[in-house]
Amino acid sequence: MKYAEALQKMQAGQYFEAVKEFSAAMAAGNLAEEVYFNRGVCHLKNGYWQEAIEDFSESTRLNPMRASAYYQRALARMQRGEWQAALMDLNRYVILEPKDARAYYQRGLVQMECDNLRRAVEDLVKSLSYLGDHAEAYLALAEAYLRTDKRRQAAMNFLQAAKLFAARGMEAEAATARRKAEMLARPTRRPGKRYINVLERLVAREYDRQILDLPPATLATLERTDVEAWVLNRLPHHLYATSREWAAKLEEKLMREHGTLIRETVQQGIIAVHANYQPPREAELPEADAV
Repeated sequence: MKYAEALQKMQAGQYFEAVKEFSAAMAAGNLAEEVYFNRGVCHLKNGYWQEAIEDFSESTRLNPMRASAYYQRALARMQRGEWQAALMDLNRYVILEPKDARAYYQRGLVQMECDNLRRAVEDLVKSLSYLGDHAEAYLALAEAYLRTDKRRQAAMNFLQAAKLFAARGMEAEAATARRKAEMLARPTRRPGKRYINVLERLVAREYDRQILDLPPATLATLERTDVEAWVLNRLPHHLYATSREWAAKLEEKLMREHGTLIRETVQQGIIAVHANYQPPREAELPEADAV
């Protein structure tokens, strides 16, 4: 009886009341797998991530073939920032439900958080092969391409996302995606040199990525060389390469081991330069040593 009442509450969107009824059904001796699963769904709807994870874990213990429990647990773990655990759940789900586009989309987002950018692109492309016109997936794919310095592909996907957002009447999202595509079309390449400063490239790329979300008023206060100098003076991992292939390998190594630090330091540099903004003036050169 309690379980039937709980299902009615759940179907009516009364998730807090449904949790109470599911718990009462458990207290009365109904410890079936679907009770844990459904209470987990309600916890997820209520924003109680840990409680949801615990219920989905019990659901998978009682029924390891319940694919949706892995998917729902992954969503809860994503909310808690438990990216590796969420990735494992989505991997299990895809094995059981290999044609669910949602799973590839969500796994693509998780892969990006784990700095597995090549796999993120693969998952997002696959999700679009099932979903078709999905603005959020195009937007995520654009961000993944941007983080791998594939600016042309990033711009194309930002434009596609903008088109789809506009078709849904989401003008603010469409305008943001269009602005990012336009900014990527601006030339930012520096003159070539005999060697490549790998960290410098990563910082420049991360700066380009982060400023895409800034309003024009904030952008007007930033000088990229000031931000990059601020950041590079605070990062210890300066590595050099003489070929693109070796530079790519070193970039992958740095992002895998220090990606979070690089992103956070660039963000701090942007904040610091913005906070200390001064009107443009001539560059200051170091004085000659006294003789």
